Amino acid sequence: IKVHDEGPVETAPVLLVIPMHEDNKRIEVVSCDVSFTLRLAAVSFNNGEVKVWDIDTGKREHEYKEKVAQDRYAVKFLGRLPLMAASDDEGEVKIYIMRPWC
Repeated sequence: IKVHDEGPVETAPVLLVIPMHEDNKRIEVVSCDVSFTLRLAAVSFNNGEVKVWDIDTGKREHEYKEKVAQDRYAVKFLGRLPLMAASDDEGEVKIYIMRPWC
């Protein structure tokens, strides 16, 4: 089977550019997820922060900071539900209510 595309190469359009941090500190992205149902993007960093942006406006909606900076979080929106799960390197999972705001 031979597969090839005769069309021109297309560049994907950029939906949103998110500024990851306001200062000049080097902060590493650990995980990210996007919910097109909730219109939110979540990013977790190696300093224990989880930040959530509205993908329509680019405005930061929430910021979660854990007490212990070395906790690394993975983030995942839970399907169509207004929930986000965040897990740390010690096995704890937190479920956050995202939208509608309660």
